[in-house]
Amino acid sequence: MTQVTRVEVLIGEDQTSDVYVAKAEVLQTLRLDHNPAPEKRTISIVASTIPGSSAVWHPIEKSRYLAFLNPEQGHYRFSMMYTMRPIGPDGKVEWLERNAEDV
Repeated sequence: MTQVTRVEVLIGEDQTSDVYVAKAEVLQTLRLDHNPAPEKRTISIVASTIPGSSAVWHPIEKSRYLAFLNPEQGHYRFSMMYTMRPIGPDGKVEWLERNAEDV
């Protein structure tokens, strides 16, 4: 992510939630949604703390990520908080496996 904008949204008379719009530079694409892939590409990614919204319940921070994104109306979103994993300073991604309870 090269830039993250947080917008506070009024969702009730006295209740707010946050929507995050991130500008991201795509360093490598594993599965193309455009053919051929653009050499240098910037996309917008949306996240939200609004339950049941089209964006996931998870804030975005300015960092590097491995992302599995869904294109939607000119921007991209991630459908679950696990589909955008932070890349550590060592270049590794901490991954999760299902436990005995299938969580």
